[in-house]
Amino acid sequence: MNFRLHHLLFLIFLFSCDQNPVFDNPYDEENNPNYIPPETIITSESINGTILDTSGVTVAWEGNELVIEYSYKLDDNAWSEWSAATSVTLDYLDEGQHSFRVKGRYESLAEDDTPAEVDFEVDAVQGPGLRVYPLLSEVSVGSSFDVYLYAEEVAGVVFAEIQMSYDPAIVVFSGYEAGNMLGDPSDNSILIVEDNMGVLDITLATNYTDQSGVSGTGSLVKLTFSAANAQGSTDLTVSGGSAFLDFGNNDITIADIENGLVVVE
Repeated sequence: MNFRLHHLLFLIFLFSCDQNPVFDNPYDEENNPNYIPPETIITSESINGTILDTSGVTVAWEGNELVIEYSYKLDDNAWSEWSAATSVTLDYLDEGQHSFRVKGRYESLAEDDTPAEVDFEVDAVQGPGLRVYPLLSEVSVGSSFDVYLYAEEVAGVVFAEIQMSYDPAIVVFSGYEAGNMLGDPSDNSILIVEDNMGVLDITLATNYTDQSGVSGTGSLVKLTFSAANAQGSTDLTVSGGSAFLDFGNNDITIADIENGLVVVE
């Protein structure tokens, strides 16, 4: 009796399997007709298409049920390492347009092939202003790199006296060139940069023959540094005592300053 019952139950099981096959592997893209690919959405939707008045922003996202980790990229930078984190704070964003993308993946390593994306603009420096570009420089030990000092939304600047400080134990100042706002020195522009133990004194005069000076946004000077032989970081700090002057030697108020950061890895 027991033998017959077990045999009958076994036949019922086989029949039910033949009539109603069970696809229970959610990662099997080829054989599971109900397979759902990884999908990621950015939940900070209000960022898309906006103009930010700050150089930092937090972006949050989420994936569908089986997504376990994510990777993101800003602009043309490399994709980040995979992580379970569902948000990131982006600091030291330069002025201008930016694009942020993020994608998720399953435990099976299947990736979202249509990353979520938002585009936004940063307009954090109000003119007349001074800013370091790029705001964040990540460099390797011993390498050489350039940063620029930008005038932002200025009008009629003929002379300027600017002071920038840095940590000489982290980076070493090695040279400078005139930026695109000054033009060729033969055009009556003047640029002098003196390094005093981690403090740069920058004196400049634009092409002042027509007395109009320079207006708009552009680089005043390119500064070249080399990273010291030790890891660390230093701020590139523009002094609040820096000054813009017009042809009549009248002060042009500097409304905003955005300082930079160098990280030596």
